[in-house]
Amino acid sequence: MHAKAFGLFTGHAVATSRLPRGFAELLPERLRQQAECRLREVPEEFVNACWDQFRAFLAPLEDRGKLGYVLFQLPPSTRFSDAVLDAVHAWREHLPGRHLAVEFRHREWSRHPEAFERLSREGCAYVMVDLPDLPWLMPPVEAVTSDWAVVRLHGRNRDGWARAGASTDERYDYAYGADELRGWAGVAERLSTRADRVFVMFNNHVSGNMAHNALALQELLRGSDG
Repeated sequence: MHAKAFGLFTGHAVATSRLPRGFAELLPERLRQQAECRLREVPEEFVNACWDQFRAFLAPLEDRGKLGYVLFQLPPSTRFSDAVLDAVHAWREHLPGRHLAVEFRHREWSRHPEAFERLSREGCAYVMVDLPDLPWLMPPVEAVTSDWAVVRLHGRNRDGWARAGASTDERYDYAYGADELRGWAGVAERLSTRADRVFVMFNNHVSGNMAHNALALQELLRGSDG
């Protein structure tokens, strides 16, 4: 089973009302009164407690040999920076020995080969994404940076992604067609020649499209084996 890293680690705003019990007390009073908090605002002891809690969350899966990769998904607004690459190194130090996967979603990352080189040095899998073709969103760059390759298909709902304030359901309401799935089957086959394991994950959950598309892709891959 794969796990998604706590949003605070990747620059997302975190609702203070949804923090684990007792964690709000570690925040300064002014942050307790806010609806959300971010990494740059919180004290170091709070961050360390979050990492302790996250490792405890992963432990049952690790103990049973069931943990897959840990996904660090950056916000779509996060552009390339050395600070983010330094954060990747910190994630590796906090989770040594685990498979980490890093998902860039701003288009600027595609123009910086040093970002992919850094992932390789850190032993982190680059997450190849499928998103609508919009000027600020990451295109699908076919790259392998570790022994595992990860693809995450978010759908191509241009209207949903282009509209400010759109809900999750509005963004991910998309069903892949047969030709689109055949294209991704080809990508998966190419990646399999460069990585020990390839994971293709669908995130277009609305109306069951995620499951339907995953089954259809599985059939395409089985057919290519025959």
